Amino acid sequence: MYYDKRTEVEPVPVKHREYTAVQQSCLEAAEYIRTYGWCQGTFQNQQGRVCILGAVRGTATAVPYNNYYIHLSKALQNPVSWNDTPSRTVEEVIAALEAAAEMEE
Repeated sequence: MYYDKRTEVEPVPVKHREYTAVQQSCLEAAEYIRTYGWCQGTFQNQQGRVCILGAVRGTATAVPYNNYYIHLSKALQNPVSWNDTPSRTVEEVIAALEAAAEMEE
């Protein structure tokens, strides 16, 4: 078999995104909702389900709550009203948290 080093393809290094603490909290909040469930009208219900802000209370230990709220407000205007909109779905909430993680602070 013929071997020619000139035709060898070098692997492209994968660049991993570095998240700020607030962005990481958004991802953790999304995972928290996937694990424990989502609710409306309260931070946490009797079954342990949480709203969009309740998810942060359960995960954001490295980030002051106000920093997270301000960041999330850039994407959703009023996160509480947005979360509690009757037609809202858990998929939309998780997608919003993941989108907020990609937003610059």
